[in-house]
Amino acid sequence: MVATEESVLPVLADRLRRRIYRYVGRCAEPPTRGEVARATGISDKLAAWHLERLVDAGLVSAVGGRPEGRRGRPPKRYRVCRDEVAISVPPR
Repeated sequence: MVATEESVLPVLADRLRRRIYRYVGRCAEPPTRGEVARATGISDKLAAWHLERLVDAGLVSAVGGRPEGRRGRPPKRYRVCRDEVAISVPPR
């Protein structure tokens, strides 16, 4: 999904979600929801919920990948879809 003003504004209006978005953007490697949770001081479940809202808005994408030597389903990792979000507000 491509991020539009209509999808971005409500999602980034939430302060915690903005912190998560910024954190994901600063990470050298795409973080897991657990890493996001620890960095922001929230539960894994809450981090996953906010990350999915960012994915739905087209701001973040979920990527997969199995770490070396691990079995089972690989954790989702998240990365920012683009470096900059521009929003224009018409003058009143």
